[in-house]
Amino acid sequence: MKYLYLTLLIFLSHFSFSQNKRVIDSLSTLINGKLGVERYGPLYELAFEFIDNNNGKALEVITEAQSLAVISKDTLKIVKCGRVKAQLLNRMRRLDLAILEGHKVLNIAKEKNYTNETKYLLNTLALAYTFQAQYDKALEYNFESLAARQKMGDKNEISAAMLNIGFVYYKLKDYKKALTYNFQSLQLKSEIPDASKVEVLLVNSPYAILILLTFRKQRCMLKKD
Repeated sequence: MKYLYLTLLIFLSHFSFSQNKRVIDSLSTLINGKLGVERYGPLYELAFEFIDNNNGKALEVITEAQSLAVISKDTLKIVKCGRVKAQLLNRMRRLDLAILEGHKVLNIAKEKNYTNETKYLLNTLALAYTFQAQYDKALEYNFESLAARQKMGDKNEISAAMLNIGFVYYKLKDYKKALTYNFQSLQLKSEIPDASKVEVLLVNSPYAILILLTFRKQRCMLKKD
């Protein structure tokens, strides 16, 4: 089951970084040379340098940036910090806090029509609810995320959203729907002229095969009965 969660994380996380000491030192120097809300920019960038290398430090930095965003009353900055904070908390499996942070800024993102932030937040909440095994809520936010991505027309993102829905149906043991969304996802991937698509297809093939085998096993058991 571990690789299923790995697959989910690949598609639900839109940032992945390697730590760069030179960049960290440069940003730290900028932060030390600024006062008040002027520190926001380099603090926000610095948080990303720690993601997946030191998530505790990343959370500390983004929280400081968030406090400055609130002081500045810049709603986009507030939403972006809240979204990154929720994503970090997801990575740290602090799921209740991730959900709380996500909901704090989701309505603002919707009201202000911050489309990218909205879709990232929907994704983040769907992931948190999936890890909590609150599958009804996971589906609710995954379908809303799918609708937002379909509106934007990005096949790659639509494919990812469908895969996430398929995963939740797999966890619900609704293998027919899981297969349907998984194969629709892979079909969309195959239509994208992107060299990375082959790697994506290979990563997700075990997921499709596992669903198919489980589905066939269920059908055999029904026939025997």
